[in-house]
Amino acid sequence: SQIDTTTVYVTHDQEEAMTMGDRIAVMRSGQIEQIGPPSEIYDSPTNQFVAEFVGNPSMNFIEVELSGTQVNGPGVEIRLEDTNLTNGQYDLGIRPEDVSLSVEEEGSGTVTVVEPTGSEAIVYVDIDGNELTAKVPRQEAPNQGSAVDVQFPREEVYLFDSETGDTVFNGAHLRNPTRI
Repeated sequence: SQIDTTTVYVTHDQEEAMTMGDRIAVMRSGQIEQIGPPSEIYDSPTNQFVAEFVGNPSMNFIEVELSGTQVNGPGVEIRLEDTNLTNGQYDLGIRPEDVSLSVEEEGSGTVTVVEPTGSEAIVYVDIDGNELTAKVPRQEAPNQGSAVDVQFPREEVYLFDSETGDTVFNGAHLRNPTRI
């Protein structure tokens, strides 16, 4: 049953905010960065701060170069659809649960740590000195020291302006998410 009462609840625990709120506001230094339903904040963060703040473990970020529709960076080769973005440097973001790993002899990364968390495992991968986090089903977790290839599905990728941190590409829009 609905009480029709507005309650403002302040918390630093983003997981608590995501589960309790109909709408949440993400603030930084006293300024509102984004307001919306939890699913919108998670799927469509307006900037890199919100993207990093919401989600556990937090979003991965990798410096990449965009040339036309091709994105390249350490362990990253992705062809995007037409983005209308200027060629240059961006920060690519991808959530740990959207990173796919496959054990390959000539993999682009090396598994440094595997943390079982029950049904899932958090896998830390070193790619040319960059640490990447993946969240995978425990049974699919590669062993520590394994060489792995890392896949970044383009519909799960975000690009952020390296200067302002603003979101300039959201691959989730390729999935045409429906909002309630």
